[in-house]
Amino acid sequence: MVNDQTQFTRDVMGRYVCNTFAEAVASGPFDVIIIGGGTFGLSLAQDLHFRSGGGGFKPDNFRVLVLEAGPYVFEEHVQDLPNFQIDSPGPVRGDGPGVVPTLGQPLPTTLDQLIQQRLDRQPLYEVWGLPWRSSVAFGGLVYALGGRSLYFGGWSPRHLSSEMHASAVGAFTQDTLWPSSVIQDLQVRYFAEAEDQVGATTSNLYINGALHECSLGCDHNDIATSSRGRCWGSPCRCGVGCEPPSCADAVAGWRACSRAISAPRSSSPRAS
Repeated sequence: MVNDQTQFTRDVMGRYVCNTFAEAVASGPFDVIIIGGGTFGLSLAQDLHFRSGGGGFKPDNFRVLVLEAGPYVFEEHVQDLPNFQIDSPGPVRGDGPGVVPTLGQPLPTTLDQLIQQRLDRQPLYEVWGLPWRSSVAFGGLVYALGGRSLYFGGWSPRHLSSEMHASAVGAFTQDTLWPSSVIQDLQVRYFAEAEDQVGATTSNLYINGALHECSLGCDHNDIATSSRGRCWGSPCRCGVGCEPPSCADAVAGWRACSRAISAPRSSSPRAS
């Protein structure tokens, strides 16, 4: 194996983790080929790998090939790396084309605007780019092994029951309903498996805190369906409940939870 080398580095890690396409083809046939080595492609490859031996449902010689267009860039999450300002796009605001992109802030935008500013032929924020043409601004995709999981902030909320309509109501017709069997499978098994695959089953230091702990203890369906923005039902983890009188006063309610969590509690928080 020949390692690529620059004036400053020797690419030992990348060459042991990755192969060129020619090397992969020459290594023999594959049972599964996954297009895209981003968050879901790599999760699928890992799942198939762990199922392929040691009592799994596939033979020991079951082979999986992952094809990724981008390079091997980061060994881990960008927040675990030195602070050399590897940025990511800001949030998309509204459904329009967004602001005119600049070299310092190229995303989110549209591909047409990137072309107009002659920014479409170069990596943005080192590894970001826009994959399609649209009239609506988009934050882009990461063209690198690992994809946007390298920037993933750890939030992966489940679909609420109010977002998975199984019966016709309002604008939701029979043509746009969720199959009841799919909802049941997601809630009983697949939500939990997906959270485990993407690492969203535990709190991370950079998002964990009083507000996060309080929100974990609230009944999310009550939050979604309440016209007053309340978190009712069982008490919150803070033990005082989150029942602001209106959405406008919700922040005060969350702060009350935050203060209660910070203070010692005599009773154990309820499991969430």
